[in-house]
Amino acid sequence: MRWGSGRGRHEANGSVAAPINAARSAPATVEVVIQKPMRRRLADTRRSLTHKFNVAGHEGYLTVGLYEDGKPGELSSRWPRRAPPSAA
Repeated sequence: MRWGSGRGRHEANGSVAAPINAARSAPATVEVVIQKPMRRRLADTRRSLTHKFNVAGHEGYLTVGLYEDGKPGELSSRWPRRAPPSAA
């Protein structure tokens, strides 16, 4: 199926859904709510989750600091330095 052929739409699971015919449906009213970004301070002592990972033999750590309600507030990564190979 080519993109834009109008025959149908592929769903995430691989099935094909029928195209939506907008001419038959009544016009819909859409209400858009825009929220201004709000900054919150993280507590000095807070919960965190740390995940150790390995990429091509180099290990690192990913830490997520959490607010009191459990939402993520900060993300940091740490890659410990390795000594360079010594020249013989």
